[in-house]
Amino acid sequence: MIIDVEKSTNDNFYKEILNVAGQYRQLVADPKAKLRDGFRDRILYFIISVAVLGALLAVSFIWLGTGVLTIVAIVILSIDIILSVMIQVKMNKIVRQMKEDRTKSQIALDEEGIEVKKDGKTSFRLKWNEIAAMRTFDESFCMITKTAGRTAMVADKKYAEDVQNFIRTLPNVQIEIIDQA
Repeated sequence: MIIDVEKSTNDNFYKEILNVAGQYRQLVADPKAKLRDGFRDRILYFIISVAVLGALLAVSFIWLGTGVLTIVAIVILSIDIILSVMIQVKMNKIVRQMKEDRTKSQIALDEEGIEVKKDGKTSFRLKWNEIAAMRTFDESFCMITKTAGRTAMVADKKYAEDVQNFIRTLPNVQIEIIDQA
């Protein structure tokens, strides 16, 4: 079975891919694990760290004046702001690059496993016995391997039902199917 993959224009789809890829080891350990929203968490971390360091800076300035502790707090706050902004910009750049990628993709399914093809060439292949579970998320689905050293296969959720139906036709394939609740 061959599925021609249409390019998604949905930013949330690409953000979800980054979240899944960033937390893939956790999924391998527990395919039903609740995943954090990496974009929202990054902003929340930034706000909390600026608030804590700002409070530390204010307290040190009030009690100690413009001493060494104040300078250290300003340096740490500056580094935190710079790193947080750089990470957020990099994540947004990756999403933009994925959206602009015009490579034609296909998902090929057969009795041996699942294969992703880019411009007609095999990008990677997973055998059915290497896959522990197939999990659907809000925008995508992921084939979760039994070991973390393998590539995560993530695709648009609109293809999940076709893949699930194909897996169900295979008599000796035992892959847990986990739907997002």
